[in-house]
Amino acid sequence: MGHVDDPAKIWQVNHGLLIASRNEGLPIVLVEAMQAGRMAVVTDVAGNTELVEDGVTGFVAKAPTVELLDDAMERAWQNRGRWREMGVRAKGKVAQIIPENPGRVFSQKLLGLIGETK
Repeated sequence: MGHVDDPAKIWQVNHGLLIASRNEGLPIVLVEAMQAGRMAVVTDVAGNTELVEDGVTGFVAKAPTVELLDDAMERAWQNRGRWREMGVRAKGKVAQIIPENPGRVFSQKLLGLIGETK
């Protein structure tokens, strides 16, 4: 798609996310995909498995190797009829952990610390 100003547009035409990271924190793109109700195929590095449960909200390659990523993608393809269901579960999972508008939550906490509330 190239660059888009609104990440939600990406998920109007894509059914899932593939992250083949060898080293990463918790990628914001994973959060955005799951908030949009999309399943993800990820490697078991950093924070990915805090959100993605293998076979439930997506698929996890146990290590960032070609063979294990290939296996995870094959399992995803074999379960493509469940992607919508997995996306619903992914959306619920990410909502439990990350607020929809974390900036607002953070600013409200800061205002609370200084004694102002809105």
